[in-house]
Amino acid sequence: MVRRLWCIMTGPSPTSMQAIWDARLNHGYGSLDDYKDWILDWRPDPKVTYPRLFFTVDDVKRARQYADSNPYEEELLAMPYFSDDPAVAQQLVEKAAKCGRYYARHLMFRGGYMSLPWISGFHQSNYALRVTIPTEQTLSNKNLDPALRDKMRAVLAA
Repeated sequence: MVRRLWCIMTGPSPTSMQAIWDARLNHGYGSLDDYKDWILDWRPDPKVTYPRLFFTVDDVKRARQYADSNPYEEELLAMPYFSDDPAVAQQLVEKAAKCGRYYARHLMFRGGYMSLPWISGFHQSNYALRVTIPTEQTLSNKNLDPALRDKMRAVLAA
């Protein structure tokens, strides 16, 4: 019986099958059968606050406090980080999900690094930011519907 083996690797592209085998021996083995059933549904942690990617909740509070002395006050306060409007959160959920699907399609079908499907190079982080920023902005919304919060956490997990 022939069985296909799958792996997930990070780092430089292997130059030979021996390099792949060596990586497996050095770093262990996690089969698709093992991780396909993993559940990426984390319970909310009250100690985790958003935003946290580029700046903190305290940074947002401080920016809001001094916004009236900022020459770009209107543009600053229009950023989703300063909005708790559920409609804004819904728009951000849709944007992040759409960008996430685009990113996945890009890697799977158009090829990632050097047009090799499933290999992600450092430039792909540009696409990842299209997902992570609206996701973080959504999770920063205090009035976010719990079902949407769960959906955004699933987008991040995927």
